[in-house]
Amino acid sequence: MDTNSSQTNHYKVKNIMCPTNLSLETNQALLYAVALARDFGAKLYVCYCSEDTLPAGGEKVKETLSKMIETHQTEPIEWEIIVTEGNIAEAVTQAAYDYQIDLMVMYATRRPYTAALFGSNAESICRMAPCPILITHPSEQALVDPDTKQTNIMRILVAHNFSANSKYSLLYALSLAKAYSCEIHILHVAKTSSENEKLLSDLKAAFPEPTDGSYKVRYTVVTGKAHEEILEYARQHKMDLICLDTREASFSPSVFSTTNSLLFGSVTDKILRKSTCPILVVRPFVIGEKAKKTDSLKILVATDGSAYAEAAVDYATSWSWPINSEIRVITVIEPLSTLGPHTTHYQLASELLTASQKLVVAAAEKLRTTGLPVSYHVKGGFAADEIINEAKEWGADIIIVGTHGRRGISRFLLGSVAESVAAHAPCSVTIVKHPTHQTTSAKTFQNTRDSVTTMGTVG
Repeated sequence: MDTNSSQTNHYKVKNIMCPTNLSLETNQALLYAVALARDFGAKLYVCYCSEDTLPAGGEKVKETLSKMIETHQTEPIEWEIIVTEGNIAEAVTQAAYDYQIDLMVMYATRRPYTAALFGSNAESICRMAPCPILITHPSEQALVDPDTKQTNIMRILVAHNFSANSKYSLLYALSLAKAYSCEIHILHVAKTSSENEKLLSDLKAAFPEPTDGSYKVRYTVVTGKAHEEILEYARQHKMDLICLDTREASFSPSVFSTTNSLLFGSVTDKILRKSTCPILVVRPFVIGEKAKKTDSLKILVATDGSAYAEAAVDYATSWSWPINSEIRVITVIEPLSTLGPHTTHYQLASELLTASQKLVVAAAEKLRTTGLPVSYHVKGGFAADEIINEAKEWGADIIIVGTHGRRGISRFLLGSVAESVAAHAPCSVTIVKHPTHQTTSAKTFQNTRDSVTTMGTVG
């Protein structure tokens, strides 16, 4: 990390979004969002998503939200209401991408066990959102005084793990420290105590105290389990906010995954469920930035021949990619059951290979209408793992994949290739939802674009 750069180029929050369901609980998040928009001079977007069709285009919802926003204002701020329909997590994520949101403020209900099994909108958004998310919980110490509407941030805890994304946590903490003249506590949790002194020195080098004394920095290295030590430090030192980066995926939806985070939870998950203060989950917002800065991209398109995968191919075909980009299409033949005669398996495997080769050739022909060079691969293994491996080996800048839109228990049991890819990919991921309400002849580029969810790089 360039320390000089970090001190001068702190993150600028221009657009803030608050997802809401009009409940009293989400009203707390809206209070925080209004206060932060005021303090940063940012524009506030309030997003309401309904899984059912809203009467009169949601005008009643807009009216209710307008009154709620006005109630929380102490001085005028710029704001806009977004009303949408569909899957809540996907719609909120798409809105964050479309409106270039820099910070999302969201309420999350604590469900230690059911959330691990069935997921929750809050946890899904945390995994998918392309921007940092400030998570509020019930019964936590208040970040904003509900009477005076003043922001009470005096001490920020940054959990620093020396990962590539740690610098983003420090940049966001720096932005808040400059805005509120508060203390930054940088904590590293080591597995052993043998190098604590060196690690402490490294912390100070990564983020030195400001020479002008505009805010204070405290450095600490402890030994133990990361989530336990972070929570204990926050409790002892009365932290107002914990700042975490998304070093690891918080959920692995595929039952074939090689990780066990689904069963045991990540550090982030455990802190989210037990913290007594708000959490700022930080990830870099990078979608679209590389396309602006370069004239070439490597685009990996995954297909399995389904209508959902066809929507992903159509999306990749319709997009205007930088002139020197290249596309690769991949399909994965998953392992066959060990039941039954070997001759049957051999014959079936041969048929699958032939069909898969025809599939990628047909997809490649369609993708060549972009005018870009297109290659294709047929691989064997578990789909999500092979897509991720191909992206790493080829150096993909973006992965495009369709989703079957599974929810609840079916997602837990069957897994979601798309979500698993999004959680573990080394690059940006665009998930395309199958536009079932459209005919092929009526489908346009804009319609296809409206059916996608785009996700930032996951470390």
